[in-house]
Amino acid sequence: MKSGAEYREELKKIHPVIYFRGEKITDILGHPVLQPVINAAVATYDLALDPDNAGRMLTTSPLTGEKCNLLGALLCSKEDLVKTVKLRRWWQNTTGTCNAGRCAGACAANAI
Repeated sequence: MKSGAEYREELKKIHPVIYFRGEKITDILGHPVLQPVINAAVATYDLALDPDNAGRMLTTSPLTGEKCNLLGALLCSKEDLVKTVKLRRWWQNTTGTCNAGRCAGACAANAI
């Protein structure tokens, strides 16, 4: 599992084409509109690595058998689904924001 700093380093390597109000964003890490989204995504990595949050944020991948972040895991049981809902409630109350699309992405992956 990666840290928030490693996630930021990965973002530096990609060059997405993003426009905001008709202007091309050239520095995704430094743009003020993207900062809250990036900070929320970074928190999904860092909070999962905090031992105090392991019980709520980590699960075992059914694909690899390794520990992984529940926000990106495939859900295989009713218990997984309940744990995910509780995590998302905790997340909203802790950070005051969505987790940067990881919940929507995980829902889409699980639906497929």
